[in-house]
Amino acid sequence: MARFELTMTARYARDWGVREGLREIVQNALDGQDSGYPMVVGFQTFNGHEYLTIQNRGLVLDKSAWLLGKSDKDEGARCRHVDGLKVGTLALIRQGIDVFFLNGSERWTPTLETSETFNGETVMVIQSRSGSARNNDFTVGIQISKDQWETYRQDFLPLSDVKPSEILKGGYAGNLITNPAYAGKIFAKGIYVCTKDTMKWGYDLHDVTLDRDRRILDTWDVQYQTSKIHVALAAKDDEIMDQVFEGLKQGLGDVEHFHYFGTDETNAKVVSRFAAQYGEKAVAVDSAAEAERVEYFGFKGVVVPRGLRDVMVSAVGTTDKIVAKAMDTCGAYLKQDELDPETRKTWSLAVNLLILAGVVVDKAKVRLYDFNKVPTAPRGTYNIETGEIRINPAVLSSGPSVIVTLAHELAHQAGRDGTLDHRAREERILEDVLGTLLSLVDTNWIAEA
Repeated sequence: MARFELTMTARYARDWGVREGLREIVQNALDGQDSGYPMVVGFQTFNGHEYLTIQNRGLVLDKSAWLLGKSDKDEGARCRHVDGLKVGTLALIRQGIDVFFLNGSERWTPTLETSETFNGETVMVIQSRSGSARNNDFTVGIQISKDQWETYRQDFLPLSDVKPSEILKGGYAGNLITNPAYAGKIFAKGIYVCTKDTMKWGYDLHDVTLDRDRRILDTWDVQYQTSKIHVALAAKDDEIMDQVFEGLKQGLGDVEHFHYFGTDETNAKVVSRFAAQYGEKAVAVDSAAEAERVEYFGFKGVVVPRGLRDVMVSAVGTTDKIVAKAMDTCGAYLKQDELDPETRKTWSLAVNLLILAGVVVDKAKVRLYDFNKVPTAPRGTYNIETGEIRINPAVLSSGPSVIVTLAHELAHQAGRDGTLDHRAREERILEDVLGTLLSLVDTNWIAEA
């Protein structure tokens, strides 16, 4: 009998237990099956004891498989961290579970022993014994009962209770699992990784980044991949598209990044469902302030989760673009000389006061506009793309109204309605105007400006 020590302390990956040990053994067998060596899982009795056996038929390994860092697997394998078989075996025998390997005509038995080579450190040792040729298979025997195996079997999708009809292929990103019992469960190439309580469906992902312990490194990465799956499925299945739309409305993480991969076709399906539910004049917005803004122009603002709004923006444009387009067709410009003398004076005084206060006012971009086609006309508007400000002539009846309206619209250079930046800029403009007014007491500078 030959023996060889692995240069790995028995304390390595000390938080790994039976679940992790089985995971590594099974995922190696699944990788073998992907390479053309069929996997067979069952139970056999050896020396009067029941063993779970995991076999790859037609596979025989070289002893070098026990070298740390040694692997012949390709980049697509489940076990990219190449020492999974060694560490998984260590985790099992550290729990007192007997493990053996039948490798063609060889039997490998791992044990924990004190090493003289490494100054008394406990290490894993492989006892190797040759015997009569059995077959050209690789078999792992693990001494656990059928009841124990049932505790872990659902961690492996190909061995679980999920029916093939409950797995929908979603392209290269992975598959959707429709079985309700698997809601939120995330698998990576058939191996359970974690559960996401914020997700409605289960998934088997084909390209997600894991660490050595098979923990997902980035939740965003999961949502990125699940959105890819839903786009692929929704493109060819209207029932899935209905589910996607409901998920977008609910703000589910499953479809939060749907817009990154949505096609013209899938985006159009979202738009049609949105219009059917909320009306043809409905616009997806992200705040009550945005809803109020679009309602000035006869639209219905619907506050929705970010994922749905992003799809709508991809399909029909931003709220700014929708408003800008509406602004171009909702009225007509007025010239100052069309105003009566008193109104024209009010307008000039307000603009001049802002300029004296040090507020940058591009007169060419501040224009009077008669919003005669708007059901509830705004006092003013700001075009984020062109910087143009339109002022409703209705506010010209009061100098303070003109100043406050101009300050509000000029402040949009810093941000949208309701944002802290917009409010701060608006307050600063009005402070500058008030300060200027105080400095102009008993002077006629405004009239001369």
